[in-house]
Amino acid sequence: MQTNPIANSIQRNDVPGAAVVQLQDGHLLESRGLEETYGKLLEIVESDARRQLVLDFSSVSSISAAGFGRLVALKRKLHARGGKLTLRNVGDRVYQAFVVTRLARHFGLRAPDSRTLTGLRGQSAAGSAVVVPPAPSR
Repeated sequence: MQTNPIANSIQRNDVPGAAVVQLQDGHLLESRGLEETYGKLLEIVESDARRQLVLDFSSVSSISAAGFGRLVALKRKLHARGGKLTLRNVGDRVYQAFVVTRLARHFGLRAPDSRTLTGLRGQSAAGSAVVVPPAPSR
């Protein structure tokens, strides 16, 4: 697995068929830094042959309305390219925000009982199953 620091607030880990991005800042999707982070994620989507992007929310404790808007836009971009956006390790508080905004179903989230809400379901270009390793424990 190749690890590339993109910015101080996100870290990218590539696995076959997918780019896995761990959001490092607990309030990353708040107005502070949102455009920079969205720009980096958009860069990955537009410049990478991978059609699947996994965002690891294990360090995210809150999300703004603008953050939800950027996630929806990112999902639409990926979908238009035949790709998929998967969210994993969404904590209780952030999950509740997805429920209140009625976006939990839109992103395929289920109530957190094991901290991993959605797995990466799909096939790589070669047809083999894509496996996303769990986030490293701290």
